[in-house]
Parts: sequence; C-alpha cells; structure tokens
Amino acid sequence: MICNQKLNKNLDALGFRESTTGTDYIRAGVAIVEAQRSAMMCKDVYPTLAKAAGTTPGRVERAIRTAIDTAMRSPMWEEAWREMGGWGHPTNSEMLRRLARESAV
Repeated sequence: MICNQKLNKNLDALGFRESTTGTDYIRAGVAIVEAQRSAMMCKDVYPTLAKAAGTTPGRVERAIRTAIDTAMRSPMWEEAWREMGGWGHPTNSEMLRRLARESAV
C-alpha cells in the first residue's frame, strides 16, 4: 500500500515539480503499479491515465518523460536517485516501479 506522504517526500527529494502534469501522472501511475504489480506501461498504465484525464496515452507518456527529464536537472536528483538504488537515466516504467517500492508502507 502506497503512503502518500512517503511518495510526496520521494518526489520532492528527487526534484519533481508539483505544478507539472507529468508529476500528477506519476502519482496516479504509482498507485496503478502498486495495485497491479504486473501492469504494463503501454497496455495498462498509459491508457488508464489517459482515459481519466481525457487525453491520449502518447501524451501521458510524454508528460511523464518530460517530468523525469526536468527533475533530473535538479541539484538534488543525483543523490536522491542513488539512495533509491537508481543509476543513470530511468525509464518511465523504472521510475514508477521504484517509487512504488520506495513509497510502500
């Protein structure tokens, strides 16, 4: 079960901006991944988020990717990402799954 406080703390530590759509999609995507461990990004996560937001799966994917790229420019990124066990540039799937693991109660 995801703890919203932990998830928010992890997103803040990584340098995600509250004001971006991609960050909102990441929050919702983490909940989907947590609920359904075998969820596939292209078949389950993106279409579910797109339907809820009234947009396309491609736009959801791009918004998440842009949010990650923006957060990576934060001076806090490198240390926080390594503490989570990450290395290099994460894929959208890796980011959601790692946040789900790190934010679980």
